[in-house]
Amino acid sequence: MKEESMNIGLIDYDLRNTHSETFTRILRQWGKVKFGYSEVPDGRSWCDQHGIKHLECPEDVVNQCDAIIILAPNQPEKHQSLAHHALKSGKPVFVDKILADLSQEAASMLQTAREFGTPVMSASGLRFAVELDSFKHIETSTIQEFY
Repeated sequence: MKEESMNIGLIDYDLRNTHSETFTRILRQWGKVKFGYSEVPDGRSWCDQHGIKHLECPEDVVNQCDAIIILAPNQPEKHQSLAHHALKSGKPVFVDKILADLSQEAASMLQTAREFGTPVMSASGLRFAVELDSFKHIETSTIQEFY
């Protein structure tokens, strides 16, 4: 019996970024990245170029997919609004780094996920970046600002 693949949806402020490209390429090995939503108008052409159907709103993506990825790596302040329907869906949700700009937003997002039984995860691979090795010796309590 052939195993069914998972339908995955991307929700982003602007799909024209390396995270959208990379997630789409990698996840096509295990599932179908079938639907996308982008707030910026060029998102439709990005979806067309990648064989993904662009939907009119995040809620439509949530309704059509088995799992949802919230991207917007350059606009984390938009994560809460972009993830709103996904966090209430009960479907697996991955929120690209960082989960939220403010700890209060992150707590609110996680509380919504808990209330609706939605598995949610957020992570970053930056801790493995060799470019940051020189900062590992610094006490985190001494860092005031980092650019």
